[in-house]
Amino acid sequence: GRIAGTNNPFLADATVQPGQKAEYVISAKNTGNTTLTNVRVRDALPRGMSFVSGSTSMVSSYSARKTLPNGIVSAGVNIGNMPAGGTAFVFFQATAPKATDTNLKLCEDGKTRLRNVGFVKPTQLPEKNDDAYIQTCRPSKP
Repeated sequence: GRIAGTNNPFLADATVQPGQKAEYVISAKNTGNTTLTNVRVRDALPRGMSFVSGSTSMVSSYSARKTLPNGIVSAGVNIGNMPAGGTAFVFFQATAPKATDTNLKLCEDGKTRLRNVGFVKPTQLPEKNDDAYIQTCRPSKP
């Protein structure tokens, strides 16, 4: 993830402030020699993170950038068929827990790591997943 609205690189372990928006990317690549059909991308946000409606989009090697429907954190979104050698990147945003969230560690005690898991599933193959973390903490005086 990374702080939303920045051009910072995506990190497997990024730090955000409480209540700040984070941006995630889920990447998929077809390393086979046949088209993958009905590729579904979904995400399991960590407790306390909330999806930002209207923030899901896709960039791929085989189509123009497009906005995707809200659904990535529930049933997922179908990004269509992916040709052999194709790659796709699905972006979306989520807001970190607020500074008043008592599930977060106090900043003087360290940071709370929130694990996010992204999933990709074409019709003809098993689902694959990968994870990334967002770190944040609760100030002693919000």
